[in-house]
Amino acid sequence: MKKLIISLSLVLSVGLLFAACSNNNESADNQNAADLSGEPSDILNSLIEACDVEMVNTMDVAVSPDNAQYYLGLSSEQFTQYVESAAVKEAAINAQAHLVAVIKCADADSAAELKTLIATNFDPLRWICVTPEQCFVVDADNYLLLAATYADVATALQTAFADAAGSNMGAVEVFYP
Repeated sequence: MKKLIISLSLVLSVGLLFAACSNNNESADNQNAADLSGEPSDILNSLIEACDVEMVNTMDVAVSPDNAQYYLGLSSEQFTQYVESAAVKEAAINAQAHLVAVIKCADADSAAELKTLIATNFDPLRWICVTPEQCFVVDADNYLLLAATYADVATALQTAFADAAGSNMGAVEVFYP
């Protein structure tokens, strides 16, 4: 009788263990799929963490209507009209052409308009002595990802953004080179 109770307890314990593991994996998958919401700084940090390439040392930059042209290629009026909030990380050393930004717009239409404006007006030669290997902008709902960086970092960021945005991701617009 003791052997039967111990066997049943063991089978029940193993069954519960598998059920618990199965539920944890399912909830983790649901969290990773189409989870693009919140503050741009949080999204930007999670995108960078999700990249499997070595990133350059960066510093956070506060973007305002006064400096939006330099960092995003937007006039102060465009920034005020379309942008709710933005997070920018730029290379800590000026000899590296690296800038990544997540921009939150009022709605998807504003993001689509802003995507075109950034692709047209962002200056990939802003670093003067160095240039990025790739510049792109991509949208998902009311969010944009702008990157001017190395090719491997650009690819990793696009993948991380696609994972976060799911089927809501628009077309990647590469505007440099």
